[in-house]
Formats: sequence, structure tokens, C-alpha cells
Amino acid sequence: ATAHTDPGLVGQIAAVETPDANVARIVAVPWMNTDYPFQAGARPRYECWAPDPPYFYEPCFDWLDAWVTAAHAAGLWVVLAARGVLAAGGDDAHPQANVVRNAATRAQFFAMWRHVAARYAAFDGIAAYEILSEIRDKSASHAMVRTLYEGGCAAVAAVDAPTPCMVGSAPYYKLWSFSEESLLQDGNRNVIYTFDYFDPTTFARSPVDPDKRLIGRYDSNGSFLYPCRDLYQGWATVMCPQGPDRLLPFGRDWHRRNLEEVWSLAQRHAVPLHVNQWQVSHGITAEQGRYAYIADLMEIARGLDIGWTWWTFLGGGYAGEPWKYGASNIIFKCEAGAACPDGTAGREYSLPGEASVAVHVVADEPVLEAFESVDAFGVSGAGEAPLPPAVAPPLARQPTPPPRTPLPSTRL
Repeated sequence: ATAHTDPGLVGQIAAVETPDANVARIVAVPWMNTDYPFQAGARPRYECWAPDPPYFYEPCFDWLDAWVTAAHAAGLWVVLAARGVLAAGGDDAHPQANVVRNAATRAQFFAMWRHVAARYAAFDGIAAYEILSEIRDKSASHAMVRTLYEGGCAAVAAVDAPTPCMVGSAPYYKLWSFSEESLLQDGNRNVIYTFDYFDPTTFARSPVDPDKRLIGRYDSNGSFLYPCRDLYQGWATVMCPQGPDRLLPFGRDWHRRNLEEVWSLAQRHAVPLHVNQWQVSHGITAEQGRYAYIADLMEIARGLDIGWTWWTFLGGGYAGEPWKYGASNIIFKCEAGAACPDGTAGREYSLPGEASVAVHVVADEPVLEAFESVDAFGVSGAGEAPLPPAVAPPLARQPTPPPRTPLPSTRL
């Protein structure tokens, strides 16, 4: 229920267009996400690091509160996620920002999380605190990653013990790197483990040029065969024990093997799993297997009791090609007066008391129908609301958002 526009508007759209959604993953705690901490100049809009304790820029609560409130109004649980390109080790020019490796910056990061979690501790709608989305440090050891996540989970538990923390493997929440060593070892059981599923990359996250796809077709029965190295691009040494050139069928059973392996690990340790982000971009047509892939993966995840959030909920196009190729938004936002991808006017929304903020909304109806035929579902996005001028007061205690279906104990 969050992406690139006013949160109140998105909340309205989510409630109407995705009535069976029950959780929103809001990537709206940007901390050491830009070069701002290391250079002079104006603060970027999406940077919440501050130089003094508690190391959090207070006006960021304006839009954090707005996103959380909008999600709650739409009947959604919230996974509140931190994102930091530098903090996650994604910029070698500023190694001191890497919270996986730098103890001083890591201590600031924990202080920030204690401060943020304390604000929302009395708010019943928080499903989990996602400590740091997608660690980007590709050489970080399992022990280093655990140290970060154990400390982050302890920080939020110190002020909001009932609410779980959410953590994943490194780098980039890759399923192929998730193992016994990814599990926290400090005795904390209030943890949800997560992973991304953009796989195979050149199918699910299709390049703009269709001719560059290594994986071109999917069907449930696995009629199309592809080299193992292409199905597990970049991970052949780990995932292709019978050789990178071995041809494998790309169908329902491929998904099942991938998810059952991590599910078996989770069952042995009695820990919950959540697919953090997944997608099949609009560049993949129905004939090429887009909706079959979606339906198969949801059915398998439901059978294994694995929850999920789709990336991403709402947007306005990708690389100049709206509704195509790399875009995966299920709600396409057309500004008032603009042409929509399907040539229709869509539906108009506006915020009470504000003029001229109507947008047209065109939904990816086949995806929504697939979602609703299988289960309640989640949506994910990067909160990017404009900062209001004043700091909003802490959220008042709210009743638990009514989920659209019961929430089993092991899934969102």
C-alpha cells in the first residue's frame, strides 16, 4: 500500500483496489542511504540519519506516521523496514557507513532503531521491524550478519518486546545463501526470517530488451528446459551440483524444490518464513507464462504456510516504458488528465479537503484475480511522501487492524 505518492491517497487506493491484502511492507526508514552524512549540502528528502543521539532526523516521523496511519486505515498490518545503501555496505567509498563492519556506526544504528520502535511500541498495527533490507556487502560472513541482526533485534525488543523483528540472509536476501548459519544464535525466538524471490532474474525481473532474456518461457508442467546456470544466475557453483550446463525444466516443480528446501530448514528450527519481495514484470506476457508463474508460486507458498509481499504496489512506469518490461506494480498511477496504459480513464481518487489531486488508477486485474483466488496477500513499496512542515505527534494507540483472513501464527 505504499509507493511514490501521498500516503493517504495510497491508503484509499489500497482499501478499494486490493481489498484482500493484509500486510504492507513499508520501506520508509532510510538511514545512511545517501552521501549526505559525509559531505556538505542540503539534506536529501530520503535520509533520516542524524549526527547526534538518537541518530535519527525527527521530521522523518512526519511521513513515517503518515504511511503507518494510511496502512492501518486500509486494514493492513505494517512491516516497517530500514533501507540504507551505505549502511548495507553498498558504497565502497564510505566504508565507515557499513553497519556490518563498523562498530561505531552499528551502535548508532541500534540507537536509531530503539528510538523508532519506541515511537510505535503502543501501536498495535506493526507486524514486524525489518532491521535492514538487503545487506549489500557481498563478502560479509554469516557471523558478521548475525552480529548486526542480533543487535538490531535486541534494540527493538528493548522497547517493544511483543513485536517481532525481521531479518534475512546476505547478500540481498538471496534464497540461495539462506542456511543454518543465517539463524540468529542469541536465543531470540521472536524473529521472522525473510528472503527475496526474483527468480530466475532474467525472467522475473525482465530486462528492457526482451532479446536479452536468458529465460523466455514458463509453464506449470516444466515443458521448457534451460541450463542450470541461467536458472540460478550467479549461483551456479552453489545450486548446480550436477554441472552448470545441465538442462532443468522451468515449471511448478522448480519453485517447489526451491521453497521446500528453505521450508525444511525452518521446520527443523520452528521459525516462521516470509517472502520479502517477489515479482514477475509486465514485460513477461501471459503467453510467456507470467500468470501461471504467479499462480503456481502462490499455491506452493500457501501450502507451505509461507507469507509474502509483492513488489511493488503502485507506480507510474519504468524506464520510459509504462506497464512493461521491468515494472511490476499491480496498480498503475496515471496523473489526472494523462493517458493510462490501457486507454481507459480508470477511477479517480482524491484526498478530503484538497483540490486537484485526483489520479486515474488502472489495476493489473489478472494478477489481482490470481492473488484473490489463492489467499490474502501483501504489498510492498518504498514510502516517498513529501515531508510535511511540522513533526507529527506520536501515533495514538490503535486497535489491531482487522486482517482480511485470519493470520496464522507462522505467517503474516
